[in-house]
Amino acid sequence: MATGGVLAHGIGVRGDLPIPVWMFAYVAGAALVISFLLLGSFWPKPKLEGRFRPRPLPDAVQPVARGLAVVLRLFGLAMFAVVLWASLAGDLGADATIAPVAVYVGFWVGLLFLSAAFGDVWRLLSPWETLALVGAALRRRFFGARRSPARWRPDPVRSGWLGVVTVVCFAALELVHPNPPETRLLGIAIAAYSGVMLAGASLWGREWLRHSDGFGVIFRHVGAMGIFCGDERGRLAVRPPVVGLANLRMTMPHAFVLLLMPGTTSFDGISRTEWWAGLLGARIGWETVGFGVFGLLQLAANFVVLYIAAMAVGGALTGTPLRQMLTDFAPSIVPIAFAYHIGHYFSLVVFEGQTFLALLSRPFGGTADLFGTAHFEVNYLLVSTGAIALVQAITTVAGHLAGVVLAHDKAVATFSPRHALRSQYGLLVMMLAFTVTGIFLLLNA
Repeated sequence: MATGGVLAHGIGVRGDLPIPVWMFAYVAGAALVISFLLLGSFWPKPKLEGRFRPRPLPDAVQPVARGLAVVLRLFGLAMFAVVLWASLAGDLGADATIAPVAVYVGFWVGLLFLSAAFGDVWRLLSPWETLALVGAALRRRFFGARRSPARWRPDPVRSGWLGVVTVVCFAALELVHPNPPETRLLGIAIAAYSGVMLAGASLWGREWLRHSDGFGVIFRHVGAMGIFCGDERGRLAVRPPVVGLANLRMTMPHAFVLLLMPGTTSFDGISRTEWWAGLLGARIGWETVGFGVFGLLQLAANFVVLYIAAMAVGGALTGTPLRQMLTDFAPSIVPIAFAYHIGHYFSLVVFEGQTFLALLSRPFGGTADLFGTAHFEVNYLLVSTGAIALVQAITTVAGHLAGVVLAHDKAVATFSPRHALRSQYGLLVMMLAFTVTGIFLLLNA
């Protein structure tokens, strides 16, 4: 079994496309421009926003759905306990316990894939939300329904900035720390973050988690692309893929949390280039942390600044306040952020995800073999490098095309036909920059 590459993101050779990378970048950029022009000509009215109401599943299915929700909550709690114990008390080493693979592969990558396909599954799997739910029920049972004074209730927008800090810190731990899979450090980080989440939820309720848990913000918004959701009566419902994004309402911090995803994955790509190695020179270990933190923050800031600039252009051309532009068009960021994520980490899930089966049999290390899978080895021939490159390239382009469509639908729903296209000029330039940057980083890193 090989698990030492837990953080060797993007296993496999890049650039194995049937055409040169530069040519694919030109084609992708042209596809965006042509799509923009076609939408302007043949999409004069909104076709997504408010047009697709979730359809609840039959009544006979609803009890099964509620039972499955309970199972998922219990599974989330159990996995949380296993990962926390494995990281704090299990064997030392990146490949000794299940914790690093569960966090960096299963949680950060695999769960995002599931969210995009099926909806906001994290709301059921989140141990903090489940514990907050149990705590609220016990409090009502023994102390009655008491709410915090209004002066102590956090503003949803302000509390959302904690999510931004969360994602930046997690990215620094994953991409900058000299030994990110170090189990003890990972366990301390999990325990500390859990304490903050549970303290906030105990004071202000589960709704606080919806705004302040940066991971929950990401999973919930990506989950808007999934086919399952809840209707107004809390029943399990279905909808067409992706259309849930058209009805999203995002705050400023939530938009910035989503913008951090392409920024951090871009830094991961750059940090594995020869240029970055030359910049570091002979520095190793902790000597590289300062450069890493600066590079991570710089890449993250670049994407935020580009988005603000694009929205400023649209706002100036349409006479719309910048804050309104930033939040109204923020849902178009979601498919782009997801495209960066799936493109960058696809090979990580395919290869390192195989180690999860082996580590399930010995989650705390040692010689245990609970399910007979402890000796499973990674099959690096499961997917060819050419297939990996195609998936990376196609998902990058598809994500940006989806962003263009969502932005256009929002524009024609908000502005007059004369102003609708103007509102998107800056956004189109931003998406072109994102597309070309993503393709070169993914396929040339």
